[in-house]
Amino acid sequence: METQEQQTFTNTFILKKNEKLQSFIQTKGTLGFASTFFDKLTFQITNEAGISLNEKDSDVSFIKPEFNLRYVFAKNHYASVIANYGRLDNNVFKNIDLFKDIKSGYAIGYSYDTFIGPIELN
Repeated sequence: METQEQQTFTNTFILKKNEKLQSFIQTKGTLGFASTFFDKLTFQITNEAGISLNEKDSDVSFIKPEFNLRYVFAKNHYASVIANYGRLDNNVFKNIDLFKDIKSGYAIGYSYDTFIGPIELN
């Protein structure tokens, strides 16, 4: 059991540790669509963008489009090809220079629809 003096020290330490936290506001939006061709091939595009605003001048924003092509090769079995691109910077929307320093990622995947939900390996 702690004494009153030890409890006060612990609470003071936690308070000082939390003084370094900075407040910020964060917002994010997603927009996407999907279209199916020939009952077996689906193309999906998803776009995400967001921004974090804090008390200093270093606002951080990001933009990330993702392209997904999915093919049904048997009942409940799917193969996917996925590509995504992203940019993270202090202000990616400044001067509408969205294609500077883009990072990219690619994947192939397999999905199976089970009775408890889909299982996906990428």
